[in-house]
Amino acid sequence: MSESQKYNLFVYGTLMDPAVFRAVLGRRLVSESSQADGKRTFLASKAVLDGYKKISPDNAYLYAVPDKGHRIRGYLIHSLPPESLPALKAYEGRNYSRRSLRVQTSEGEKEALAFVGNEKKLEDAFGSFGADFHDPLKQEILLEKKIDAVIREVEKEQLHTDEELTRRAVAELSGTTIRDLVRQHFDRGGISDYTIRRSLRSTPIHDYDRLRKDPAVAPFATHYLRMVIRQVIFNQFEERIRREFRYELDHLTESGNMYERII
Repeated sequence: MSESQKYNLFVYGTLMDPAVFRAVLGRRLVSESSQADGKRTFLASKAVLDGYKKISPDNAYLYAVPDKGHRIRGYLIHSLPPESLPALKAYEGRNYSRRSLRVQTSEGEKEALAFVGNEKKLEDAFGSFGADFHDPLKQEILLEKKIDAVIREVEKEQLHTDEELTRRAVAELSGTTIRDLVRQHFDRGGISDYTIRRSLRSTPIHDYDRLRKDPAVAPFATHYLRMVIRQVIFNQFEERIRREFRYELDHLTESGNMYERII
């Protein structure tokens, strides 16, 4: 494929998530061809790659490797512009190789680029978690998944529920612990699953009843609860904006007079 030509892209891992795809390329995925303009929105349709299977030797990312007896289901992203390739290469990293392959779609066989596992580099690539992945977004995605999984465990064990809204509440109440885990990961170049699980499961969920039962605090408890609710709403808005506009935020040219929260 010429570097100046549009291309189809077969995705089978994190890039199947529209939010991740947009964060990497600044473009949206749509499921109807009439909604795709070929500039900011691109058609994603179901596709199958024959002769490959998915492996995860690091228990983190998925890699497609040749195997005649298997097939991989994913999405075919249609007619991407050539200028999007550098961002894809940077995101996928050195343990992947770009290949031109044939995939099966509802409209027949189509040619597509795919980033598949580089088997030679995979053999000795996995030391500490994150050491061979230099893209911060990719590391964030993995770290969020690990934290979310433990938050779910905490919810089931301590609250005996399995609801997304409750998990958001538990995550908010564990916000300081989660912040420290993220900092440790990026400061140290990785953090173990054991550390994540130990930190989140050993921290009790804060109980509002403790405030109401303390005579010295009770007169202020209602006001405190209002303040907490406002902060939670602010946090949820901020997180939604960060996810929805990650690409734009990463590409902003910020002034030295601006603070991170202003951005």
